[in-house]
Amino acid sequence: MDFSEVNVVLIGAGNVATQLGIALRSAGLNIRQVYSRTTEKAEALAEQLSCEAINDLQDIHQDAALYILAVSDGAIESVLNQLPNLNGVIAHTSGVTSHTVVAEHGFTGGYFYPLQTFVADEAMDMTTCPIFVKANEAAAEQLLLKVAQKISNNVKVISDEQKKHLHLSAVIVNNFVNHLYALTTDMLRNEHLDFTDLEPIIESTIQRALANEPKSIQTGPARRNDTTTIEEHLAMLKHQPLLRKVYKCLSKSIIKYYE
Repeated sequence: MDFSEVNVVLIGAGNVATQLGIALRSAGLNIRQVYSRTTEKAEALAEQLSCEAINDLQDIHQDAALYILAVSDGAIESVLNQLPNLNGVIAHTSGVTSHTVVAEHGFTGGYFYPLQTFVADEAMDMTTCPIFVKANEAAAEQLLLKVAQKISNNVKVISDEQKKHLHLSAVIVNNFVNHLYALTTDMLRNEHLDFTDLEPIIESTIQRALANEPKSIQTGPARRNDTTTIEEHLAMLKHQPLLRKVYKCLSKSIIKYYE
């Protein structure tokens, strides 16, 4: 397949569309258009990718090979309802939406799901980003696989249910953990302490969790069922009721898990 002849239309101009667009263009694919309801956003990304910007779905080129719907989960069906007749493969990037939604709206395609947190203005190495694909037709799925393999070294075909569990897991290990960082930062700031002093233990914990079975490296007062320390910590958190509640809940979970 000559990827320089694979025309791609990006529907969306946010964080995911930006990083995918940059990676696909660098891999030799031709980004034909960028769509956004906001003209300024479409034009800004289109300028980066040297392509056309549009703000009306009816202006989409109908001869592209791949249309990537990098829009919010709630907007996917609305966008599909507004699309003109397209012959190419349509793939959304949602972690929770089924691949069947594309076929349900009369198109061929599925999903092209990159498992990563995206920030538009940060350089990213997409080669290490897992990308999961699935489509309603074999030829469409092969296209999604080949395109994904041009930008990532970790590409798999998985089921809708598997993707949903991966998305749930990502929310827990990314969003929830980051929220704990935020709560901890607030607590330390109240004591005139710096969150960055935790950097070594954060890095060590992540590295050990990736190198070992996470349950085998659990430490801390809850793992030891050290109720004296736990009660002392809970008393210290009396002025941080939200963090106190989280601490208590997680401590109970750890104790129960290792009983």
